[in-house]
Parts: sequence; structure tokens; C-alpha cells
Amino acid sequence: MDIFNGLPDDVLVKILSFVPTKVAVSTSILSKRWEFLWMWLPRLDFGSPKTDLLAFLNTCQYDKEEEVGLVDFIDKKLPLHRAPVLESLRLNFYLYQYNTHIEPEYIKRWIEIAVSRHVRVLEISYECWDENIFPSSLFTCKSLVTLKLDNVVLIDVPSTVSFPSLKTLQLDSVTFVEGKSLQDILSICPVLDDLSVICSVHQDVKEFTIIVPSLQSLTLFIENCEVFDGYVIDTPSLKYLKLEDVHEEEHYCLLKKMPKLREAYVDVQLDDLKSLIGSITSVKRLNHMFRGFV
Repeated sequence: MDIFNGLPDDVLVKILSFVPTKVAVSTSILSKRWEFLWMWLPRLDFGSPKTDLLAFLNTCQYDKEEEVGLVDFIDKKLPLHRAPVLESLRLNFYLYQYNTHIEPEYIKRWIEIAVSRHVRVLEISYECWDENIFPSSLFTCKSLVTLKLDNVVLIDVPSTVSFPSLKTLQLDSVTFVEGKSLQDILSICPVLDDLSVICSVHQDVKEFTIIVPSLQSLTLFIENCEVFDGYVIDTPSLKYLKLEDVHEEEHYCLLKKMPKLREAYVDVQLDDLKSLIGSITSVKRLNHMFRGFV
């Protein structure tokens, strides 16, 4: 301990950044000096990593006390964070998808704190398909550069605001309700560079449109949804495309011209491939699997 105590605070904070957030916070009991060091961490990661998720799936064990403890821990400790800029906040609650204690209001409050700390990277994994977990302040966050959402619902996406700095957006099994579409959130991202969208089987997605003039990279995966008519992609600046469309029923796929496209991975099952092939004529590197309907 004497070795560490001889180091300046900024070095100790750097060391703490290499251990899990909960471990870093636990050092606050060591001494008066260590009590506040964790509060200057630029990156906070709460929840369960993928290794814990795999262990949970293998054992099917669910610890409600652990869930309650985690909620109490975050709710008490996150407001104490002191760093003027929060580089990243990750909230991953896959292990608690059947929870009764991690209510949407908790998530909303934690996101508000992150926005007030000028968060740059925000990652939310929380299985909720009918309740809003996003405060209105999120949609006015000028500092946000990367947003990753998994198994959440987007309600009332404002059309009069924007994410002026958002360059990377990942949407995995995100549900849009009350007439809102994928394009609603894309339209408030004027400098979006990298987009990843996964349409999963449990989503009620009938059709969608992706219109992003600034987009450079697009990854789109479409599972075998129950009701699905098709999609339109209009991304004239696109350079990289990964399109996996495994929906088995007949549907339309309209891709506008992509004159700057250089690399594409395409695995689709479509009846009419003319539009798709015509839009990627400029590609320099293509991996493909075209499958028509029987």
C-alpha cells in the first residue's frame, strides 16, 4: 500500500481505470485519500459482463439479492461522480431481465446523471419493450459520440432536437412504438458515420427506411420476423455495407445508388435482385450469397 500512496492522484486514477468499476469503488474504504479517487474515473461500467451471462445461462441461477444490491449500489454511487467529462457509461442488465427492482425510473435517472457529466459513449442493455427509460435530456446531449442500445423501447423521439456529435449508433432489437420509426432517430443524427441495426424475431417491425446522407458504414441484420413487408436504404456516401437478410417470406428491398461503396458483404433471400445488384455496381470487394424464394 505504501508504494501506491507515494503516487500522485492522477496515476492512481489511471490504475483504477483498469479494474472493474465496482472494484475501483470498493477502494474508497482504504483511507481518506482513497475515499474519493474512484469518483474521477472517466469510464464507468455497471452490470454483468458477457462471461457472467454465459455462466447464468449454463446454471440458470438468478440471485435477486445481487440485483437489489446492484441497484442500490449504482443509485448511491453514480451521483457522487466528479469527473467533468464522463467518457463512457455502460449499463448492462441482461442477467436481470426478469427483474422487479431495476425499474425504468432508475435507468432514466442514471442516464440524466450521465448527460449532466457530458457523456461521450453510452451503452444500455435492458430488456424492456413497453416502457420508456430515456429522459428528454438525452436527446439534447451535445457531447454524445457513440450510442449503443439493446432490447429497449424508443418512445416519443423528438423531431425538433438533434445529436450534433453522434457518429456511431448501434440498435439491437430496439422497439419503436406510437408510430415512431427507425428514421425518426436517424433524422436527428446529422453527422452519423457508422450504423448497426438488428431486427430480431420478437420485434413488431413491418417496414422501415434508412436515409442517412453522411453514413459511411452500415451493418443490417434482419431475422425471420412474423410480419415484415420490406425496407428502403438511401445512403449515398456509404463505403462499407454488411447486409444479412434471412427473412423467409417475400418482401421488398430497395437500395438507392451507392456510388462510393467499396466493400460489401451481402447475404439475402429476395425474389427480385435487380435493385440490390444495381445499387452496388461500384463495389471493389464483394462477398455475397443471393438466394431467391422457392
